[in-house]
Amino acid sequence: MNGWLPKSRTVMTTLILPALLAVFSSRAWSQTQNDRADLVSTYKNYYTGQRPIYQAAPVTHVVPEFNTVTYVLDGKSINTVVTPDPVGKSTDMSAEMAVKGYRVSPYLALSLKRVGLGFNVESGQTSIAFSQKYSGGSQSQNSSVSYRGLGIYGFFKAIDTKIYDLTFIGGGRSTNVKHVIEPMRSSVPSSGYQAPDQTYRYTLNSYEAGINNELRLLKSVTVTPWANYSRTDDANASAQIKFGDANTEIMSEDLDVFWRSRKTIDYGVDLGLRIAGLEIRIGGMLGLIFTSGGSSELVKDTGYGFSLSLNHKG
Repeated sequence: MNGWLPKSRTVMTTLILPALLAVFSSRAWSQTQNDRADLVSTYKNYYTGQRPIYQAAPVTHVVPEFNTVTYVLDGKSINTVVTPDPVGKSTDMSAEMAVKGYRVSPYLALSLKRVGLGFNVESGQTSIAFSQKYSGGSQSQNSSVSYRGLGIYGFFKAIDTKIYDLTFIGGGRSTNVKHVIEPMRSSVPSSGYQAPDQTYRYTLNSYEAGINNELRLLKSVTVTPWANYSRTDDANASAQIKFGDANTEIMSEDLDVFWRSRKTIDYGVDLGLRIAGLEIRIGGMLGLIFTSGGSSELVKDTGYGFSLSLNHKG
């Protein structure tokens, strides 16, 4: 009997305790994954749901006048924080997902009498920072994308008058992406194996078609109701998700945040002000000022966009 006790303790130490720790750590990981997935779903539903009627039109909706070249600098600051619904959540746990970044999109368009071409270069980066605090510690996970894209668009003016233009727009863009996923890290020190960051590279192809109504109320003021259809082919990105890969769930959620949180059919009203040949589009700012669409109880959106254009007669 005396000889059996040490052996049983050895078995307990070497086999049973690690198994129990694995079970509990697996449950903690599963809970963390569920919380992250819930925040991603809230983020996606917010940006694909009802948006303010006042919105800046896509940069591709800038249509020059006859025999004119237009240079546009379009940009966006991204700053969104998502928190979980407190209903049903433990009071000793809290989670947060912050999505931050920027996008710069220069655009050049030239117009003949009724047709024209536009060329768009897009560059930017966006990051996701997920953190979760619980009694005894915390966990965090970060992902980021940096990208460069080139697009070409064509447009046709069905109606072209001094006070009103009706234009149809169509085209596409190819974007090269570098996607980095950091593993989930705990605040509790560990001397075990630390998984390295994983880098993925893929290409996205985007297609757009839109309709643009421009009404010139005054010489320096334009009102532009617009509608746009867009689709992003993320098959190349989805192919990076491997069954059994440690980042499978995170990668799928990342794609939802970075590329799938956009409305397929979008519309709005933009407002342009012309000052000394420079046109400033302020539809996005009006949307934040005059509506409550800039945030919700669970989503705090403090990002903003801007668009400046300069016309040059040919």
